[in-house]
Amino acid sequence: MIAPSLSGVTIYHIGSTAIPGSIAKPIIDIGIAYNDTLTLQQNILALESLGFTCKGERGVEGRCFFTYYNDNERFDYIHVHAYKKGDSKLRRHIQFRDAHIQNRELLIEYNALKQGLVANGVSRQDYPESKAAYIQRILSPTS
Repeated sequence: MIAPSLSGVTIYHIGSTAIPGSIAKPIIDIGIAYNDTLTLQQNILALESLGFTCKGERGVEGRCFFTYYNDNERFDYIHVHAYKKGDSKLRRHIQFRDAHIQNRELLIEYNALKQGLVANGVSRQDYPESKAAYIQRILSPTS
């Protein structure tokens, strides 16, 4: 759906749905790396023509964030995170994904964390921040 409509970008499947065996919300996260502002602008138009909504940076400097909603626009189930090629934030998404694909024990620990957050009633809005310390630990240079 997305790849044939985009040009001049590299596309990555990121987020929990990209990790086999991971417990995941029903949201697909896609990372896009673009070369320049013109390429980004062209792809913003392409994504909008597919029904994505551009949300701007949405709290993450240097990111252009898009959502794709269900028919009644109540739930978003595809997120696109566009970053300039070489951006460290996109690299971190990829490193986090790869660490959990390569290390089954990390995946088990991550799944347990996510199950605990859900069991404790953590809201969807607070969910990302509730995982922040774990993510930071995994991505720290000493891990």
